[in-house]
Amino acid sequence: MIPIQDIQTGILFDSRDPFYRYPTGAVPAGTAIGLSLLIPRGECPLSVSVWFSRDGSPAEEIQLTFAENIRQYQRWAATVTPNRTGVFWYTFRIKTSRGEQVYGRDAKNRPVCGRANPSAWQITSYDPALKIPKGWTGGTFYQIFPDRFFRAGKQVRPAGKEYATFRKSGELPNWKREPNGDLDTTDFFGGNLKGIEKKLDYLQDLGITALYLNPIFEARTNHRYDTSDYTKIDPILGTEKDFQSLCAAAHKRGIKIMLDGVFSHTGDDSIYFNSFGTYPEQGAYQSKESPYYPWYKFKKWPDDYEAWWGIKQLPEVDESNPEYQEFIAGKEGILRHWLKAGADGWRFDVADELPDDFLDVAHKAIKEENPDALFIGEVWEDASNKEAYGTRRRYLLGDQLDSVMNYVIKDSVLAFVLTGDSEAFAERMGGLLENYPPCALHCAMNLIGTHDTPRVLTTLTGKALPKDPQAQLEMAFTPQEREEALARLTVADVLMFTLPGIPSVYYGDEAEMWGGHDPLNRQFYPWGRENKDLQALVRKLAHLRKNYPVFKEGDLEILFANQGLVLYRRRDGVHTSVTVAINASQTEKTIDLGTDRTDLLTGKKRKAKTALAPMEAIIIKN
Repeated sequence: MIPIQDIQTGILFDSRDPFYRYPTGAVPAGTAIGLSLLIPRGECPLSVSVWFSRDGSPAEEIQLTFAENIRQYQRWAATVTPNRTGVFWYTFRIKTSRGEQVYGRDAKNRPVCGRANPSAWQITSYDPALKIPKGWTGGTFYQIFPDRFFRAGKQVRPAGKEYATFRKSGELPNWKREPNGDLDTTDFFGGNLKGIEKKLDYLQDLGITALYLNPIFEARTNHRYDTSDYTKIDPILGTEKDFQSLCAAAHKRGIKIMLDGVFSHTGDDSIYFNSFGTYPEQGAYQSKESPYYPWYKFKKWPDDYEAWWGIKQLPEVDESNPEYQEFIAGKEGILRHWLKAGADGWRFDVADELPDDFLDVAHKAIKEENPDALFIGEVWEDASNKEAYGTRRRYLLGDQLDSVMNYVIKDSVLAFVLTGDSEAFAERMGGLLENYPPCALHCAMNLIGTHDTPRVLTTLTGKALPKDPQAQLEMAFTPQEREEALARLTVADVLMFTLPGIPSVYYGDEAEMWGGHDPLNRQFYPWGRENKDLQALVRKLAHLRKNYPVFKEGDLEILFANQGLVLYRRRDGVHTSVTVAINASQTEKTIDLGTDRTDLLTGKKRKAKTALAPMEAIIIKN
């Protein structure tokens, strides 16, 4: 028991310690939770209560009763039961002869008192039927930006793409902005589905078990977040037959395919909106009689309409429109169609901008088609208590997302390796363990870089990135800065691969790709010029995950976090566990392993008392 104490009164409580709260973490609805509070004997409380409430419901006051004396403390105890799904909150109130004090938590989860309401502790209560989809945990994602990975065959210009410009693999993407500040995203490198299929042996050797593909449906731009037709593969990438071939070939190698669904908006150059007149069928922009007109949010037809983040090329859709929901999630809808074609899961773009009723019907469609399909959403914050559009979201409680892209992990890992603040890292990990249901925790897509962030190596130099792409291109890194960034990436990779969740490698990060903001983080993969040491590291970590079940759905226990040093244990049952030790400080640290052991990362023997160099990580089987 490691007590956490309110320095004003000496009261002890730790919501993450089973002595004070049992069970800890998120719980199935209907679970009885025991709470214990240690109060110094000298306080002589007249009454102790816990105020317990669900979002939007009145608080219930539950009395704690005296249980026992423990040294100089009195232990007071009560039981609370979240009787339905939701996010519940609780604080304590203690009455003494001096009056009443409210006890909540501070930013470091410590109990603090005050007459004004402090922050409450959280209990996440989820659907008991919530299950972890089979075949995903213990594996490794590889995120591919399809236009920039590999092209098989000759570069072709399909009909309807006359506006496009094509580049060679060694060139930079178009980074120069138009006079109005927009980026021209109609330059293509010609990466295609056959190219991905041709590289499946490389990905299998790397240890990859799932591919997350950025959008592959017909669109005007290279990023394809401006969907033109959800029913067709973009012709630069190939055909539906090519997609089916890719899925079949991937499945033979034990690799799943996750698609990117962009359903908060379409492109203006789409069969649905059709502002360019590209398609023969009338779109919403052309006629109020179009079957797609009710999908969109016109203020004054046709030119004044709601657009995603004000970008007129991305008209927003009304996701609650019944016809739109039927088109996407109906019996013959888009979600089911591509699962039948071979996909194994969906990642939803900007999930926090999609209404609950849309996520509900999407979940129903996906799980009816394949109960083990993985349903991931893009949410950048703690998804267990996220508020959006004035309401608490219920992504992780059952009947919506299985989990999210774990940007909390990204921010925590990169901050730790850049600053060495181990206490802040441990606190953020503790928050995830406390708030996320097991399904969400173990199915989260752990990442340290994506198509929406600068390349991780560029970030790990610690240098601020200018906004101007020209200035980013002119940034120079010394050999020492490069080596420091590579050392930090080694530690960051170890963290990403060994914490709960499924690690996701952004294409080329294992090859030492550099780059700033979009589009410089979306360059073509440097085939033949890879960093072999980085590739070997990723391969080693991915195969360790396969070989050690503790990394599949094992518990996480943080053993130590101080002065740039972090030790944590992954445990699978009683007998098997692995300890990870990370030194992100600038000085050597000595740790005690109890006995001589072998580092699973390097295969080298480590003494019982072993020294960790700055930016060194070891993985030890216990």
